[in-house]
Amino acid sequence: MKTTTTWFTMLICMLLSLSFMTGTAYAARLPNGTLTGKVTIFGSATPIPGATITATSPLGTKFTATSGAAGEYSISLPPATYQVICVATGYNTGSASAVIKSSLKKVLNFALKPATTTTISALGVTPVAFTEADGTIIQLRASVSGSIASATWSQVKGPKIPLTTFSASRASADARNLNVAVDAELVFRLTLVDTAQKTSYKDVSVFVAPKDITPILGPNVQVGGSTTAVQKFIYNNSDWSIFNLGSRLCATPIGTTKGTVHSIYVPGFINDIDLVTFNERNYALLSIGDAGIVVVDISNPTAMF
Repeated sequence: MKTTTTWFTMLICMLLSLSFMTGTAYAARLPNGTLTGKVTIFGSATPIPGATITATSPLGTKFTATSGAAGEYSISLPPATYQVICVATGYNTGSASAVIKSSLKKVLNFALKPATTTTISALGVTPVAFTEADGTIIQLRASVSGSIASATWSQVKGPKIPLTTFSASRASADARNLNVAVDAELVFRLTLVDTAQKTSYKDVSVFVAPKDITPILGPNVQVGGSTTAVQKFIYNNSDWSIFNLGSRLCATPIGTTKGTVHSIYVPGFINDIDLVTFNERNYALLSIGDAGIVVVDISNPTAMF
């Protein structure tokens, strides 16, 4: 009796295993279904050729197709539920889910809205220059347009200070505790990402001067410094000197007594200065490293621009 029960149990297990294997094989042999549809411009029947349609299965397998001249596409897919996205250059991305059944056709159309390019038409800052420890809070403002997915304000150059973002068009930076040893440039950047995931950015510079410098080696002693270029020129029949203090271009008359120093800030550290004359006007060509060449009109060194 015991032996009979054992053989009976084994027979049941074999039948169940065979049934399971047969069912699995049958499921694996199910014919594919078809995902098909048309890609058009939103609000019209105008087709969008060259769009990429990607269907992703629950296991992460991806199937792709490209829309033809009439905007139509077709993908053969194993039965399952798919996440489908449609991407076309110049248009917002479309997305949807689709249940594909064996031997059946699933129609999924996409109407894509044209993506509007984001534009930073203006980027301003107040103040443009200031002296350390004067209680300055820098105000950053921008004029932006387009379909903005995200906006980020950041500081990309200079001593770091706290930055607060209010919106895509406004931010502030707290410079009240900023201390510098020489003239320094702070560069802030606004980065926009549009709905088509295209990135654009624009930079603006703020210049800060030291309020005081305490000599370490003794009075009137300086080692190194931020002056890297000096030139001499003639203005109103007098000799003048033009030189830099970091990113600050300075001009002053040469004489036995101290004259007034006139200056202008440029976006970057000045590495070299060349003087040229063109159309009866005098210019300083400033080498600013990665920023390139900055041209400053020094025809009137008391009002450079």
